[in-house]
Amino acid sequence: MVLDPEKWQWCPLRVGGEVLPQVEEFKYLGVLFTSEGKME
Repeated sequence: MVLDPEKWQWCPLRVGGEVLPQVEEFKYLGVLFTSEGKME
């Protein structure tokens, strides 16, 4: 996830040889994080 949409660029992240998808939001420990920097 890139948190600053004005500086967005593709940032490949590899874990165990697999490229993880870049997303605009994700949930971690019940908290939703968005690419705009918000937490719900």
